[in-house]
Amino acid sequence: MEWSKRRGFVRILTGALLSGWCIWTSSPFAFAQTVTVTGMGSDRNSALNNAKRAAVREVVGTYIDSRSLMENARMVLDEVYARTQGFVQNITVLNEEPRGDDYVIKARVEVNTQPDSALLKEIAMVNALNDPRIIVTIETQGGEDGNNYAAYCVGAINERLVKEGFSHVIADDQSATVTDEFASINNAVSYEADYRVEGKLILRTGAVLLPKYSDLTNENAQEANVTTGLTRTTATLAARVVKATTREVLGEFQVTGEGMRNSGHSAEEQAISTMAPKVAEKVRELFARHASGINGNVQVVARTADPNALTELEKALKSLAGVHNVRLKDYTGGKGTFFVDTDLSPSQMYRRLRETGTGVFMERSSEGVLEVSLQE
Repeated sequence: MEWSKRRGFVRILTGALLSGWCIWTSSPFAFAQTVTVTGMGSDRNSALNNAKRAAVREVVGTYIDSRSLMENARMVLDEVYARTQGFVQNITVLNEEPRGDDYVIKARVEVNTQPDSALLKEIAMVNALNDPRIIVTIETQGGEDGNNYAAYCVGAINERLVKEGFSHVIADDQSATVTDEFASINNAVSYEADYRVEGKLILRTGAVLLPKYSDLTNENAQEANVTTGLTRTTATLAARVVKATTREVLGEFQVTGEGMRNSGHSAEEQAISTMAPKVAEKVRELFARHASGINGNVQVVARTADPNALTELEKALKSLAGVHNVRLKDYTGGKGTFFVDTDLSPSQMYRRLRETGTGVFMERSSEGVLEVSLQE
């Protein structure tokens, strides 16, 4: 009787565990998703590749609504759909047949969705580029009567960023008047932001005067300026966009705005208001550029048994003039692959790497690919 109860308990426990496992594996956030898809191509190989792409597209759809993507994020997502290497773990062909001029395959495809998988990293990047969480931090210098316009400037820029299509703009109340460039920004709290727009605002304000004149009817008259009662302000913002977690700089820019009003305060606010749209436009341009070059136009394949050597190579690549962005795709089997957005050809990049003293040795150079080995 006692053993019968125990066996019943084991059955219940086993059933519960199996049910839990089934629920977990069917979740869109399990470590692998299995989908059944149909692929079509001119031959068996192209049909298999088409099935893999269809599987990746279906899995990505559980994480991202592609209909709502901004243009720059859609560009990266299209790149994800075009690639399957590293995303698909296993494929089982269920049925295959020629159909007219095409070859059709029905397959069960297992897609890797581990938290650190290449696909989920790409999805995280698409989400960040689509509608990144942005915080704007401004430091001010100058201004009539020492007025601190940091909060006003942040508010004006935030408003324009929202109009540019960025909906996750985080309000910041940490801005303050300082004199050291970016001094307090580097120590500021990162909040829950993906990217930070960090800037230093300089205001130059003065009275608007007409040119000097002389009273020709009075030989003793002195030259004098005619006051207009107006005040002019030039607002200059030097800014940069950085990734909040890594401090990677996406780009830097400088914009100006002009204002002229009856009071210095009004002129300064007008100058900031005319400058804010230019800031938002520059931020959008930087994200678009970053998205278009996210997979780079040159691949650098480096062979090394020491993963730390890849960190040094990445620093060397980023230091080269003509290199805009560097991203390590993966490191497997003693081989690291970098995506590099650059104006340089692979051979030019190699020569400049050698000039930096980096221990690299060319193995092969072709259009769009540079293969090197690293000195141990």
